[in-house]
Amino acid sequence: MKKHHLLLAALCAAGSTIHAQDIPLVYSAENTGAAANPVLPTKAEGRKIEVLPDPFEWSDGRGRIASFADWAKRRGEIAKEIQHYEIGEKPVVDASAVTAQMDGNTLRVAVTVGGETLNLSAEITYPTEGEAPYALMIGTSGISLPNDVFKGRPIARMTFSESQVNGYSQMGGSTDRSQYNFVRLYPELIDNGAYSEWAWGLSRLIDGLQLLGPEVTKIDMARIGVTGCSYAGKMALFCGAFDERVVLTIAQEPGGGGAAAWRYSRWLNAQPNAESVESLDKTDYNWFMTSLRDSYGGREVAYLPYDHHELAAMVCPRALLMLGNPDFVWLADPSAYVSMNGALKVWEQFGIEDRVGYSIVAGHGHCSLPQSQYPEVEAYLDRFLLGKTDVDTRVRIAPESYSNIDLDLWTGWWGQGEPNELPADPYIPNGPKKGSLDKLPLVGNWASSVSGEAADDGNIYSGTVNFSFRWGEVGGAAWKGDVNDGSKHIITVTTAQPLPEGLQWKIAYLDEYGEPLPEVYEQIPAGGTEASIELTKCYSYAAVQRLAQDNLDPINIVSVSRWTTFADPDAFQPTS
Repeated sequence: MKKHHLLLAALCAAGSTIHAQDIPLVYSAENTGAAANPVLPTKAEGRKIEVLPDPFEWSDGRGRIASFADWAKRRGEIAKEIQHYEIGEKPVVDASAVTAQMDGNTLRVAVTVGGETLNLSAEITYPTEGEAPYALMIGTSGISLPNDVFKGRPIARMTFSESQVNGYSQMGGSTDRSQYNFVRLYPELIDNGAYSEWAWGLSRLIDGLQLLGPEVTKIDMARIGVTGCSYAGKMALFCGAFDERVVLTIAQEPGGGGAAAWRYSRWLNAQPNAESVESLDKTDYNWFMTSLRDSYGGREVAYLPYDHHELAAMVCPRALLMLGNPDFVWLADPSAYVSMNGALKVWEQFGIEDRVGYSIVAGHGHCSLPQSQYPEVEAYLDRFLLGKTDVDTRVRIAPESYSNIDLDLWTGWWGQGEPNELPADPYIPNGPKKGSLDKLPLVGNWASSVSGEAADDGNIYSGTVNFSFRWGEVGGAAWKGDVNDGSKHIITVTTAQPLPEGLQWKIAYLDEYGEPLPEVYEQIPAGGTEASIELTKCYSYAAVQRLAQDNLDPINIVSVSRWTTFADPDAFQPTS
């Protein structure tokens, strides 16, 4: 029996047979899993899972869900996990706090919380064909899907202008977060990431449509879609995932932090000669809470209780189409491919895998949908916004090279026992060649200054170092080096006068994966005019640091050199 049918078998055995036609396409409530109360462990309490976590496992570890009814509760757990660790709270708004009206074709919504009011407005463009009530596609920061896919289709369109809630960069310009509209209403949520707030804003527009009803708005509440591209593709995914009144989500080129899995993107960046992709360590932290990076950066992402295949799965049982563009490496589309195939298993478990798809196609500009992708977009519009059933929405399109990705490594463990372990990150030191002698520059670091004559490259290689406070150092990242197997680095600092008491080396070594280890210190003897240290491991930082004391005179440094040689003299084999 195939793995993705295991849950269905369990449901049938329990007398809870699920038929696809009985599973809703959309809901009238924003969040049917609002009552979920997941366990939210700290990193120290968390379970280490290097591959993708099982979306069917309850957060408290008691096992896996046993019915489709359980999915609403599990989905609610995932929603609260993502809010807690990643984007911040999306506040619940009582219906009494919202008022709405139509001003011509413009929807106007006012939300009042704590005596403060936030006003939203969005113009609806109605189709010239068909009859009301119409399906509606909402564009997050605009609709980048071409007009041609809407021609002849009675679908109204509307743009959610997210700046009415907060800015593209929350800290941009001369403003700070306290001046944004969302924070006026919720000052206690000032540390939120933008995606929770933007999802909140779009839900308030849907509140307004729901409050007025189709007689006033001419919009069918059961046929609302959301779409966006790039950062707005992430926004569309978060908006669709967090509001179950959205029947169709089309996330176009959402990149890292969207459909792509944080874990797989980190793994991509760890590969030799990798082209950088957007990852948990390399994204905009106006969009996400900074605590996400602080706690789960690097390999610590393995302790995050969820990943973005579960963000995508939150859309289930509604419809989701992810559009990719592998020409733009930063978008991390191989990671989105892994993530979407993981999310796909959730729809498969309930026999509704025709409600989710991905199309990753090269040969076009960013946010410029090529004609080759029109058919799958049109199929999703026809099926889920217009109710047509004679269209094929089983879209699984990706570059041929992606077939080499071992999906089973990342998701095959679900329901089978303990998670798979990834092979160790490859780390290939790429430092100075053995037998080379390098001159290292003097650089001014905190609590120190460097003066002297600059070379043609702008660096000062000899001069005076003045430690201006009780602590200070010279050197730093400019002296870093990767130590190749069988070699060692000898860093020598030569001074014009005898070295004073109170100096030490400060070294930040790297482990076998290239991750930083805690700093170490080694005292420098006083009296001589040379200080040397031998390094046999890769290091990201090397400096001469003064100890805490006053009245240390400036030090005149003649040179700093690094000799790269063999750690074992017997390893040297002269060539003929």
